[in-house]
Amino acid sequence: MTQINAFGREVEVLVGDLRFYMDGQSGLDIEFDVPFDDDVIPNEATVTIYNVSADTYNRITAGQQLVINAGYRGDRGSIFVGEVSEMTPFHEKPDSRIVIKGIDSHVYVEAQLEKTYGPGTTGNTIITDLIRQLGLPVGKIELPDDVTYPRGYSVYGRIVDSLKQVATDCNALAFMARGQVYVCSRFFGEETDFVLSEETGLIGSPRLTMVDVAKTNLDYVAKQPKTKRKRSTTARVTYGKKDEEQEEQFTVQSLLNHRFGTAKILQVLSVNYNFVYRICRGRHICNDSEFTTEMELM
Repeated sequence: MTQINAFGREVEVLVGDLRFYMDGQSGLDIEFDVPFDDDVIPNEATVTIYNVSADTYNRITAGQQLVINAGYRGDRGSIFVGEVSEMTPFHEKPDSRIVIKGIDSHVYVEAQLEKTYGPGTTGNTIITDLIRQLGLPVGKIELPDDVTYPRGYSVYGRIVDSLKQVATDCNALAFMARGQVYVCSRFFGEETDFVLSEETGLIGSPRLTMVDVAKTNLDYVAKQPKTKRKRSTTARVTYGKKDEEQEEQFTVQSLLNHRFGTAKILQVLSVNYNFVYRICRGRHICNDSEFTTEMELM
């Protein structure tokens, strides 16, 4: 079980050829809000850096690479990799701050395509081509059902809409994670080999709700559970289709942990629960009062 040292917090922001570093002694103050989820639409992170000059501000432009590393002394990792999408006007007084917005992929959401795929084309073929059209790096393509379109398939309009539709036809989910696109079963996940408990950073108690899901977990209808019970999971989660539409979702808060992100498999151990689920969405937060990761697991 990995222990988290809650002291010695460190944040590193890399923008182009600039490096900003905060460890409590550097003289810089850095805040950020970094969301993540299992959708192909880019997530937008916001970084605020205090006590910098106008000259530094002028060296940052849209399109430059933006990397945010965060953690603790001896245990720091990337929580965001993308590019600068927007710079707000420089605030010289009273705190000389710059605010940087970044997106976690190069995909242009409104990119359009008109193309017809011939009879007998498979979902895998279409998905692979659509990703190529968007210029996205591939993390993994693993379709539960590689459907065949006997009459062909036509794409007309936004590429991301067609990508999500074909993925749904294949009982898969298309999402961006760590700068790459994944099209897999919504139960696909990568092991963290981490047990989150009070000793390793768990804050408070996990909150359980029941959600109504269809083929993907993009749309949720929150419902109160009929009963609260202790859930015990002694083995790793089993991936595959589930028979019921009603599924458990846990909302969890912890000390900031760079290991946690979209499609990571995490074991959570608390007084009332012991479960191993997949992280669907969440956010990393750093400000005067918080250095936390909030997430939803199913």
